[in-house]
Amino acid sequence: MVVQEIDNNSSFSNISLERQLDIFCKPLIKDRIDTGIVVGMFNSNDTSFYTYGYANYEKKEPMHKDTIFAIGSVTKCFVSSLLLVLEDKNLISLDDTIGNIFPKSINYRDDDVKNITLRELALHTSGLPREPKNIDTVCAGTRYAFTGHNIYEHLTSEYVYEYISNLKLNKNRLVTAQYSNLGFGILGYAISLKMNKNLSELLDQYIFKPLEMNDTTLKQPQNTDRLAKGYSGDFPIFMARNKLLQNWIFTSMMVGTGGAYSTAPDLIKFFRAHLGLSGTPLDRIFKKSRQVYASDGELSYSLGWQVDSLKRYDTSIYYKYGLIAGFSCYVGMNIPSNSAVIVLKNNFNWEDSIGHNLILRMVKNYHLKNSRYKNNLASSLPKHL
Repeated sequence: MVVQEIDNNSSFSNISLERQLDIFCKPLIKDRIDTGIVVGMFNSNDTSFYTYGYANYEKKEPMHKDTIFAIGSVTKCFVSSLLLVLEDKNLISLDDTIGNIFPKSINYRDDDVKNITLRELALHTSGLPREPKNIDTVCAGTRYAFTGHNIYEHLTSEYVYEYISNLKLNKNRLVTAQYSNLGFGILGYAISLKMNKNLSELLDQYIFKPLEMNDTTLKQPQNTDRLAKGYSGDFPIFMARNKLLQNWIFTSMMVGTGGAYSTAPDLIKFFRAHLGLSGTPLDRIFKKSRQVYASDGELSYSLGWQVDSLKRYDTSIYYKYGLIAGFSCYVGMNIPSNSAVIVLKNNFNWEDSIGHNLILRMVKNYHLKNSRYKNNLASSLPKHL
């Protein structure tokens, strides 16, 4: 993900939030950088939604606030939140190892792999690579570049068992976190094995139903009339922009890394709980997701989020960016100002010029009200991969 530079002229930073959003979004739609955009904003119990462009460009079906999107790696936030709930209920331990959960028939070449804990998987400190480092990954990536085909289709439980049994880690060399899609797939699968229930059912039981997130699921949505069509963007690299892409179907091993679908209103409900404002027992549990434990140099990681510490503003943004098939999804929150932003798009684009910048605008407004804000909005923000 790349957070784009913010416009810092005084007339821009002093206009209304809604007008600022129009300035961000309308050119993206006009230039077909994005086919459609839904933005949800939560600010101290005030919720608002804004829509731009089309959910289905061919049929000229407009976006609605309840349009359903694939949200890619934002799925990881659900999985790590589930882990905290199960730990709170003493149903699972963060120090459980995959060696104790996965089949005993697996013969591990390296005990460091066998002893990877659920905590390490959630914090990206397991040492596992982003994806398996082998010829199958190269072939899947090459096919994706031309067709948009699912790069994780071959990662079944049997395949991953075989891969990790032969994997050699050198954990003595690990000094930072290392983002791993494979690791989060393994985390979700390990949770389901430990609980003897599939991941979709667990998320429904412990998170989606308590928060009334009725349009959020790990399964292909039944109501396809509300499901946005996904389109190519920055990727696949050898496909023309704005070509229709097929939604990915995940194996049970990898669904926890990026298989969820949701809407802007449902994601706001999820953030209300993480801000301690849902009025459910999850408010207390999710506070544990705020503590930072690890870093990869540019970003920090908590049990639930990537954390961007912006020293210039004396604040942090907890966020995640998800990319999958023909979709992009930004979710972020700032704790002191009780603000959150959701940005859903139906193109695969690496850059986001909306989410962080809207949160910083709300942070500025919050501090102005409290007479503590002394800095203008930044002329530029850090870049994140």
